Amino acid sequence: MIDKLDSVLDHLFRSKVDLLKSGSPPTVIDGQIDFQPPDDAWITHVNGLGSRKALNVYLIDLRENVNLRSNEKVRSYNNGVISEELAPVQMDCHYLITAWSPASEQQGKTIEEHQLLYQVLAVLLNNRPIVPRKIFEPDPLPSNFPDILADAELPMTIVPAEGFPKLAEFWGTMGNNRRWKPGVYVTVTLPVILDKQISGPMVITRDIKLGERTSPDERKIKPGTLDELFRIGGQVTQSAGVPVEGASVMIFELGITTKTNKDGRYSIGTLRRGQYTLHAEFDTRVREKRITIPAKKGSDYNVEL
Repeated sequence: MIDKLDSVLDHLFRSKVDLLKSGSPPTVIDGQIDFQPPDDAWITHVNGLGSRKALNVYLIDLRENVNLRSNEKVRSYNNGVISEELAPVQMDCHYLITAWSPASEQQGKTIEEHQLLYQVLAVLLNNRPIVPRKIFEPDPLPSNFPDILADAELPMTIVPAEGFPKLAEFWGTMGNNRRWKPGVYVTVTLPVILDKQISGPMVITRDIKLGERTSPDERKIKPGTLDELFRIGGQVTQSAGVPVEGASVMIFELGITTKTNKDGRYSIGTLRRGQYTLHAEFDTRVREKRITIPAKKGSDYNVEL
């Protein structure tokens, strides 16, 4: 997913930072924007670009955004099996963006780099939060771009007041002749999708036993006092297994009704052992199904409209 974020930033700068463009028609060539360390090898690379300026977009750190941490779980149903997915972990991607000109100081190298930095800053400020699909418009998203990221609003912090605290130390690792160089410090928050965890099969029948205990210290029920009740659950779908939200479900003989949730699931009760007519309807579609409580092995209380 980080590589997808890199591609979004690359496209943003290619399309919006005019100072990178040259030629007729003005274009940005491969190599003008790169994500490699801004070390001696990068300097050699920049010098090989001729008169074109370059941007180095270097990922310097990754930190979890604990302020956005969530313990919420998203529950999904598939073929009677419940899966739970924890909310994504929100990861802050810290980038240091630096501008590079192949010109000499006599030719205005520093001024060119400052102009480029200012334009990069303006482009970032005008495009926060980052929404990948909007960044690529009118072009389509790259193939295999993850759906969960396509329309996500990715929070972005640009040049925070505290700056990049280890800037001097950073440049000290980029080579013996690398001096302190200003840059645009940017943090983009990226969701890290966690694997779904299978919780188990769907519970479709809940057995409730009521009665008088044989003694206060025992859980056994005194013979002749047992009253057994059931609560049942199922799913209402339409063609191709698409869940139906807001369908009405009724135990016809008892007149007990309920509605399905966004996943097409419902729960209804309480009921005694026996056979009933399960009635489901939505708009003009109606379906009835004979059911036995408790359900026999291999049967369920699902309804397809």
